[in-house]
Formats: sequence, C-alpha cells, structure tokens
Amino acid sequence: MIQININDISNKVRSTELDELNVFLSGSIVESDSLIDAFGKIQNQINSGSFWSGSYTPLNIDQTTAQEITGGQPIQDTLTASELVATDANKKLQSLAVVTYPSLTELSYVKGVTSAIQTQLNNAGGGIWTAKTGTFATVATWTFAGTAAQAAMIIDSLFTCTDSAGTTRRIGYISAATEAGGTVTVTVVSDTDLAAGDKDFYIATNRKSKDYEHLVSIPGEVTADATYPQGLWYLNLRYASYLLPVDIAVRTAATGVTASCTTNIYKDTTALFNVAPDLSTNASLAAQRPTTKDLAAGEDISLRIPASAGTTLAADYQARLYIIPQHLFISF
Repeated sequence: MIQININDISNKVRSTELDELNVFLSGSIVESDSLIDAFGKIQNQINSGSFWSGSYTPLNIDQTTAQEITGGQPIQDTLTASELVATDANKKLQSLAVVTYPSLTELSYVKGVTSAIQTQLNNAGGGIWTAKTGTFATVATWTFAGTAAQAAMIIDSLFTCTDSAGTTRRIGYISAATEAGGTVTVTVVSDTDLAAGDKDFYIATNRKSKDYEHLVSIPGEVTADATYPQGLWYLNLRYASYLLPVDIAVRTAATGVTASCTTNIYKDTTALFNVAPDLSTNASLAAQRPTTKDLAAGEDISLRIPASAGTTLAADYQARLYIIPQHLFISF
C-alpha cells in the first residue's frame, strides 16, 4: 500500500509540483480513488488560496500585469550594486557600467538643476553673451521686448544670430537701437543680410565694435607705378578673426598723372572687394562687405594701391576696419 503524508506534501511541495504530481498519479500509477481524492482536495486548497497558513500574494512569473511587492524587493544576481539600471533589447534588466555611463556620484552633480543645462550654458555664453528672444524685421533690423535703458546699453555691441535652419551664423555689431511701446528695434551691420526666421539672437554688451576697430588714415601723397603697388597699411594677424564690413572714405580726391587711382584691402594677395574704391573721386562708402570674412592666424591684411600708370598722387584717404577674434564665438 502506498502511504503519503499530506502534511509533508503541504510543507515541502510547491503548487506547481502538486499540479504535476496530481496529473502524474491520476494518469499512470495510482488507481486508488481515495488517494486521487486527497490530491484533489489539496489542489482545491491551492486554488482557493488556503493551502498556506497566513496571508500571501504569490509572485507573478509573467510580469505583464503590474504587481506590488510588499515583503521586500527581489534580488537580481545579474545586476551590479550601485549602478544605474536599464532594459536591454530583450526588455531584461541590466546594469549600466560606469566605464560608459554616469556613476551615482556623477549623477548627483545635477541635483538641484531647475531647467535645461544646455540652455543655461548657451545663455551664459562664457560670461560674454546674453540671449534675446529676437524677431526678424528687415534685412538690417530685428526686435525684442525691452526698455529704453536696454536699448541705450546695447548700442555698438557685438551681436550674432543664425538663420532659420541654424546652419549659417551671422555676426556683426549694433549700429543703433531705439525703444517704442516696450519694443526695442535693433539696427545692425552684419556680414550677411538678416532674413525671416532668423533665431538664437545674442548680444555681447561688454564687447563693443570700437574695441576691435582699426582706423587707417592716409593723408598727403601716395606713389604707385605699373610694376609696384603702393602699400599704405599692413597688419599680421595673431589669431583667427572675422573681418566685418568696412567703412571707406576719400576725403580729398587724388590728383596727379593718371585720371584714376584705385585701392583695395588684401588678405595676403587676395583682394577683398570686387569694386575697388577710386581715390580720384570723393566718396564715402559705408559698411562695405568683403568677399570673405574669414581670416586665418598668420595671414597678412593690407591696404594698398594696385599697380597703376600713375607715379605721384595726392589724396586724403581713410578706412575703418573691424577685425573680431573668432574665439569670441567659440561657445556657439
């Protein structure tokens, strides 16, 4: 006769094992109705939740339905202590190794942050730039909400913005700013025209265009012939720079052997103006854009008269150049 202690089963056998044992006994070995009936009663207790003494909530193996664990947390031997946890491609938990991902200490450094860090860095701009919520107005003006005092403060300051796609950066300085009805209208001299959709406007109120101005004045006589140009001014760049639009004025027209005498600004041997100012004609050319604004460290910038048929010419010539270090824009 087969004897089975039901108490031993209830103390030592899991519910899933009882299921399997019940099927096994009823299907192949045991023919005793009483034994089958005993196992049936055990199964009924399991189904009704009264098999175990005290209250319990079995842990769902399939966790597709939310379940609260009140008696403690499961221990995952596959995880590493004190590392961030994420799911892998199979939705299994995995530790994020500190070799690649932030440690808990590194993550604690951002505690207390109240807004996007990148936005704060952009607004800080290394202590130089102040962000403005600007709106395009014309090819040379943009607006922002502000006061008359703010308008007065930003005149002559450097500014920058990007086009609507954020791929082209415009640079220049503020030539005028006026306030009316809480709106500040900003007039700029820039390397390219402003356009609809321009964004990310910044102003450097503590960086004025006058800080980077080179004023060249050539009074008296200048000499040039067909072989040798006349060099009037020369500068070797110590660092990469931007050349902003140039102001040129002929105060007294040149007179001499020839009927014309042109001048140009050169980057090494490359002329930077497609239309060279003529010294034989009184002219005042404001904000003339060079063919390129990019100047490399070590390049020579010069103001000179190209080879001419003339020999001696009297003129009073002035040029104002703004050469801005590129490293001022490194935060963008």
